[in-house]
Amino acid sequence: MEKTESDAARLAVAVGHLKSGKRDIAQLELQALIDEHPGNVIALQLLGNMSYEAGDPARAALLFRRALGIDPLNADLWCNLATAEFLADRFGDGFLAIDRALALTPGNARAYAVRGSAHARQKHDAEALNDFAFALQLNPNDSLSAIHYWACACRMCWWPQSEMLLPKMTQLVSDGSPVLPPFSLLSVIDDPMMHRTCAANRARRYTPAHTMPLRVQPGSNARYKVAYLSADFHGHATTYLMAGVFEHHNKNLVETIAVSIGPAVADRMRVRVESAFDHFVDAHSWTDKAIAQWLIDQEVHILVDLKGHTEFARPGIVALKPAPLVVSYLGYPSTCGMPAVDYIIGDAVVTPMDHQKNYSESIVQLPHSYQCNDRTRPLPEKSPSREMEGLPPHALVLAAFNHPYKIRPEMFDAWCRILNRLPGSVLWVLCDQPQTQMFLRQQAGTHGISAERIVFARRLGYTEHLARHALADLFLDTWPCSAHTTASDALWMGLPVLTLKGESFASRVAASLLQCVGLRDMVVDSLSAYEAKAVELAQNPVGLKQIKAHLNSIRWQTPLFDTEGFTKHLESAYTHMIKRWQSGELPAPFTIHENGSVVDVAKPLAILS
Repeated sequence: MEKTESDAARLAVAVGHLKSGKRDIAQLELQALIDEHPGNVIALQLLGNMSYEAGDPARAALLFRRALGIDPLNADLWCNLATAEFLADRFGDGFLAIDRALALTPGNARAYAVRGSAHARQKHDAEALNDFAFALQLNPNDSLSAIHYWACACRMCWWPQSEMLLPKMTQLVSDGSPVLPPFSLLSVIDDPMMHRTCAANRARRYTPAHTMPLRVQPGSNARYKVAYLSADFHGHATTYLMAGVFEHHNKNLVETIAVSIGPAVADRMRVRVESAFDHFVDAHSWTDKAIAQWLIDQEVHILVDLKGHTEFARPGIVALKPAPLVVSYLGYPSTCGMPAVDYIIGDAVVTPMDHQKNYSESIVQLPHSYQCNDRTRPLPEKSPSREMEGLPPHALVLAAFNHPYKIRPEMFDAWCRILNRLPGSVLWVLCDQPQTQMFLRQQAGTHGISAERIVFARRLGYTEHLARHALADLFLDTWPCSAHTTASDALWMGLPVLTLKGESFASRVAASLLQCVGLRDMVVDSLSAYEAKAVELAQNPVGLKQIKAHLNSIRWQTPLFDTEGFTKHLESAYTHMIKRWQSGELPAPFTIHENGSVVDVAKPLAILS
């Protein structure tokens, strides 16, 4: 249907509202135009884009399909539809839409990029890499495809490509571009100020024109409401750590709410956490605004974001600030760079107070370690045989169980030098991707390390994975993104961990855990010291056995695995945040002591019990 001059004018008005941040008014204008003229393709496309950006891909897909019913030869619309279908986890429909776009325009760089993003979302990095390569050949100036290509190369340990593109990534951050995902920098650069700049750049994408009015008022209620926002309420690292905390909350003090923004995975952990909360809402299909409004209607006092800028995060919800206090915890080990987030929970190791400049949030330091742990996590008594895991029966086994994306070339080179100094040793890497395995063995070969000395651990269930820790002699950590849940798993199973502490939060987590279990000597501050310490430990089997015995002896005494004690300290932090808010004070850094007392850094003499 041909647009009238009136339609064009109304579209211009709606676009003007969009550009000025008046999205609600723009949406009303576009919907009214579509109601009167259902065949207006541009209005349908704009409204579809707005639905997609608001976290409603299902409605976006419906609008794009309506537009395609009118203009079926529009390749951009087919790309829009595919993007919405992929975000709604309807991959079959999304790939069909991309096929249509490529059939119409075989040289469509955007179509290759959209398909690459879908492959990456499904963890098919080799296929994603090929698609992004095609997109870059067709459009060398496509920064978004370059970012995705680089991220895939990092995940696959294809370092010649990832290192070649790294300067372009850092330049994008310096230029203020919001397109680089902040999480992707944590594993490649130990520069907390760059992490903050990248996060702040990204956060601008979600800054609303105005926040939503809150209903909850400061009061002296003994019980306050805490809502946890996550996509990982199932068998995921975050939930393995947090499940016990959810169960141990003092229900006389805290009313707990779970807002699930991920798919409803029907597993044991999902059932467990659903029963742990006072309220559990599956908001996976809700828009950002709908979730924010629901939280406001529930009069939530504290929203705890467990996602930050990680995969499947919904920063648009956080940006709307649907609670008077917003806290970043656990899922994202860095600053979110978002004005809406008031506090970040850390400890004296991961977030020293003299690092406050690296954070847009006020630092909260918990005693011992910031990382919670579930004391009821499995403790398998029986381990598999080395033969079952493809390990030589008498070799010294150096475990590297972090995800391959955390492996930097300089750290892998250090591992190879360690292997060269320890004849009869093997490196046991958790990796099931054939191309990544090939790249790692090729790199090891440049150091004279034979292929059979790089053994790849298969993917197993959580309990089975814990059980095989008994086959390893020493856990070699990565840098600059250290082991997090992976480190506490190793310590839980009595496996010594060696880590290199850097400057960023992500590089200091394993150091925090090791300090908490009394193993500060396992924390070093340089790559050369790391190599020397690894060799020293490996050549002292008696010493390694003593460290293992220490870990096994303190398992039930160490604060690291004291779920109930940790939860009380966390609640002390929440309570102090509430008190400051009730008294009209702005968020400020503070420290929780082991006895539950609070030292407010903004007023160092004020000690509140």
